[in-house]
Amino acid sequence: MKMDTGVATTTGTVEEITSEIQPVEAVVAVVALALASAAVAAVVAAVVRAYSREPSPEALNVLAGLGAVAVWLNLSGSLGNFLEGETQIIAASTAVVNVVALTAGAVSAMYAGKLGDRTAVEVSTLSKASYDGEVTRMVRSAGRTVTVEIPEAEKIRDIDGYDPVSDETKEKLAGSRLVFPRGVTVAELHERVADRLKEDYEVGYVDVELDEKGKVEFLGLGRGVSGIGPTLPPGTCAVAIRADPANSSSPGDNVQIWRKKNDGTPERVASCELRAVAEDTVTLALDYNEAGKVDPSETYRLVTLPSEKGPERQFASMLRSADETMAVLTVARESTLVGKEIGDITVPVVAVRAPDGEVEAVPPRARALSEGDTVYAVGRPDELRRLDTQPETE
Repeated sequence: MKMDTGVATTTGTVEEITSEIQPVEAVVAVVALALASAAVAAVVAAVVRAYSREPSPEALNVLAGLGAVAVWLNLSGSLGNFLEGETQIIAASTAVVNVVALTAGAVSAMYAGKLGDRTAVEVSTLSKASYDGEVTRMVRSAGRTVTVEIPEAEKIRDIDGYDPVSDETKEKLAGSRLVFPRGVTVAELHERVADRLKEDYEVGYVDVELDEKGKVEFLGLGRGVSGIGPTLPPGTCAVAIRADPANSSSPGDNVQIWRKKNDGTPERVASCELRAVAEDTVTLALDYNEAGKVDPSETYRLVTLPSEKGPERQFASMLRSADETMAVLTVARESTLVGKEIGDITVPVVAVRAPDGEVEAVPPRARALSEGDTVYAVGRPDELRRLDTQPETE
């Protein structure tokens, strides 16, 4: 008897709720709230993708959509009850409609988030291509990551102007896969590949060309400049002697070498540049002709001069620590550089040597190149590699 009474009560409650629900109004409300949830989720996914270049988490999209639905239901229900003077917090029929609306909002937000993310990727790709051209085009990737595969060792080239990378390093690199997050531009991927090769394989310089899918079209490697030799100006050499430098003397200071003669009077031996200090042993860069004046078994006194380094030494020091290097190119008859002015070349030209041997330092921008000219240019390896193949300026 009690069971019959419970069933009757439940049936009556369901019939009461059903009778209170207005089907048309309920469907319109559910659809409207689902669309609102989808719109909010799509906007959130698009903003996250545009800001972080990573896909928005699905849970975040659903939470944002349901948040909008919940806020609307709360405001409309509380405000309506207040204006109508109702004391009941929420009717059973309203609760059913709310649950259905929240469910529909969660489903719509899930799919709308994916649509918003995809739209942001497409819009970002089109806008960047229209403003920045090829430099910032996005890498096309079907998955969630971009994989760059290093070619075989035979296809890895040596960069002119740098010491070649060992065959062991090339064999170690060959066939390796570098994984990067999806959503990067070709220029960003180029920088990340170069950084990974430098950090993981101790490569000094990297010249790499990638297509829109992240495939390596060209890869050149070079070892970093090492030792003191590349930084020595012409006509100088490095010599290590025993000496007492001035307090706080550091590499790069211009110094004078002094010693005491047999009668005790001081004598200047040579002027040079301080390169390194290790206790009482110092390394100096001095002229070839003065190198024979110093005796390795004798102890000297160094006097620091308040003068700056010469421009040629500053240039050598800066070039050693930079990614740029100098290339020497002779203009051939069929070269695209024939007739081109210095100002139209995209890398700095520091000197031009004519076929008769005359050298023109820092040539004017209007100076036109001719067959047989030797061009001394400074730039990154990839820029120097394309120097003789760059198109004519319109």
